[in-house]
Amino acid sequence: MTVCPDCDTEIDLVAYRCEKCCVCINQVEGFRLFDPQLADQNDGFLAESFEGLADVETGNFWFESRSYLINSFIEKYVEVKGDFLEVGVGTGFVLSRLIKHTSFQSYAGSDLHLSGLKKAKSTLPEGVFLVQFDARRAPYSSEFNAVGMFDCLEHIQEDSDVIRRMHKALTEKGYFILTVPQHPFLWSESDRVACHKRRYRVGELEKKLIENGYEIVRSTSFVTLLSPLMFANALYRRYFPKKAECYIADGLVIPDIINSIFMIVMSIERGLINLGLNLPFGGSRLIVARKKV
Repeated sequence: MTVCPDCDTEIDLVAYRCEKCCVCINQVEGFRLFDPQLADQNDGFLAESFEGLADVETGNFWFESRSYLINSFIEKYVEVKGDFLEVGVGTGFVLSRLIKHTSFQSYAGSDLHLSGLKKAKSTLPEGVFLVQFDARRAPYSSEFNAVGMFDCLEHIQEDSDVIRRMHKALTEKGYFILTVPQHPFLWSESDRVACHKRRYRVGELEKKLIENGYEIVRSTSFVTLLSPLMFANALYRRYFPKKAECYIADGLVIPDIINSIFMIVMSIERGLINLGLNLPFGGSRLIVARKKV
């Protein structure tokens, strides 16, 4: 059910209007905007970063490995049925691959930025519903069997508000799948440029999920084998800063040979994770949680 983010009254999907508080959800360039005041600029992400990000995702060791892990975890731990929503769809990179490897009845993507939605529309297949809203005010109740947020939650200061709104958006025993950056000591210039509000401590996000009505199905770190290099890079950049990066993509371009080596390292790591090993530390964390009744 689609609800008014202000009063939680069901929205008339013909008029896209809340009858209780008379809010109209206008359409701009084919997208419904629930929070239009944030559609162009906000402090969660730079709108102009989407184009550059799309240029570096395909073939990049981190983006590709994360996508493989997400798909394998959904296959193993999520009862695939009903509808899937990705919050923070960005360029559509993750969702496009998820559509190829899973069989939900329908797929939807949201983003706070109109520029993100336009980029996602150009990369996703026909039939994917795309909508703009603030995740802290997600306009859904018992609507989706699964919701994914992949390196999105760390961009939002009020993460517990988001966790509660996703709980409301999920159907009974629905699944919440997340990836987030981990370990504050790995904080670097790239985090600042990406508009991150935090890197999560071990166990921090699981605690927030449990406190807000979820049970943890599986949780593991990843980018473990490469985390010493991440730490060394963070220290180096801290004491020997180079020219300031303007956009997130600026820090993601690496030589092809190094990318290939890192891809091999990540494939070894994925093998260990898929065997059931939960890695205790790493640059990122992947969690599958389920809504408790």
